[in-house]
Amino acid sequence: MRTLKQHVDIVKQAMNTKYSVTKEAEILTATNVCAQTIAGTFPIGDLTKKTVITAGGNQYLPDNMAGIITVRDSSGNRLFERGSAASQEDEDMGRYYIENGYEESSSSALPFKSTGSISAGGSDLTCADLKTLSDTETISGLTLRLVNATYGEYFYVIDSINEDDTIKLKGVHPFEETDVEVTVVDASHRLIKFIDYSESEITSGEYTVYYWTYPNPLTQDSERIPFAYPDYLELMTIRRMPETKDRRPVSKNELEDAMGIAKKREPNQSMPARPVGQQGSPFKMTGSGVDVYTVRGE
Repeated sequence: MRTLKQHVDIVKQAMNTKYSVTKEAEILTATNVCAQTIAGTFPIGDLTKKTVITAGGNQYLPDNMAGIITVRDSSGNRLFERGSAASQEDEDMGRYYIENGYEESSSSALPFKSTGSISAGGSDLTCADLKTLSDTETISGLTLRLVNATYGEYFYVIDSINEDDTIKLKGVHPFEETDVEVTVVDASHRLIKFIDYSESEITSGEYTVYYWTYPNPLTQDSERIPFAYPDYLELMTIRRMPETKDRRPVSKNELEDAMGIAKKREPNQSMPARPVGQQGSPFKMTGSGVDVYTVRGE
């Protein structure tokens, strides 16, 4: 485990002493940019989540989703990702694809946009419009975004509605916010579409999407770096700071070696490749006890 303070101190040591104090804000900016880059490269165990999406309803994906690990239907069957055009009519298994969408935001429906307030270190958001929306929409489990004036976007999964009508979030927000921008589903968003083996869109049933996210901005000394191998973030940050070029240069090979270690240290999230036939079409094996042969003429 490595905290943000430890990380920043290591980066400072790689800089000339005269820069190490005045450049702390730039170190944080570089750190968070590099953290976003790492999370966008491969699945991060500490950032994995799941959400249940009902086909035919609001099939919105979380705005902070970095990638999908797998998708399963209510029976546990896996769906394979294929582009909207990369399919054939005789495929024998379901699939999914991601589609970009755009809808104007409002304060009374999804996509939702309004303002709210939250205390520093708190997880209870005050937002009257969102509470009203919860009377007609199921918002628990959806991802909410708060926009901090200094550090940008923070994302939290909505847990529940408190008895005092505040919105309970999973996680704590590090800053006090008043009239902060609150979004649930951005106007420019991503949708997931489920397709059955006959190439028809599935419009009913629940599907569990296992995914990982981009991390929230790191700003507090005690915050834990969310990567199993934090040295990779350290080296990326040092390489990004101009003041470290002479004192602690980071070569491309050193960075690539660190990336390889970082991938190995994260929990294995990979799934077996989908089975395909000689023509490249996906197929599934017949279950045990099923007679795969027929008699000619019958």
